Amino acid sequence: PPLPAFRPDAPLRVLIACRKADVAKKIEQAKALKPGDGVFVGRGPAAGKLAVLFPGQGAQYPGMLRELVCHFPPAFTAFRDAHLAFEHETGRRLVDLVYPTPAWDAAGKARHEEALRATDAAQPALGAVCLGAWRVLQMFGVDAALFAGHSYGELVALAAAGRIDDAALWRLSLARGRLMAEASRDEAG
Repeated sequence: PPLPAFRPDAPLRVLIACRKADVAKKIEQAKALKPGDGVFVGRGPAAGKLAVLFPGQGAQYPGMLRELVCHFPPAFTAFRDAHLAFEHETGRRLVDLVYPTPAWDAAGKARHEEALRATDAAQPALGAVCLGAWRVLQMFGVDAALFAGHSYGELVALAAAGRIDDAALWRLSLARGRLMAEASRDEAG
């Protein structure tokens, strides 16, 4: 069967944002149309146009959007393609930076965060998961009229808007991250 599609003109829209453990409770809350604490209810047609804003460097963290990449083929495909471009260009594995083996102590967790905070890794990583998240939203019928990005997110916005293709996003992300990392070796900022 076709997936339910987001319809901005629908008389009622419900959005749930929660952890897996809270899904059943939040669904009951949504059925009762009780907004709050991760349940958002919209009544009547949505006003205006939908805009999507992509984050910049600093929003990355180890394990980001793991469930999305594991459960939704469009997110997996975007991440896989970014990983392959990253590995081809750098000889390193993006998947090991974004989804490292679990760390069992604070020092290990700090090493994972530091490795992903490096500009030449952070930017391709953000591009991979953000474009993947957008592709999942598209799969559910979400369409935006406007795209924007904060700093690095501008490149993802260009790809989401169809102004550059995915391959160009990966090349630009790698080049931007590498050049910024080289430039910041002597000066921070």
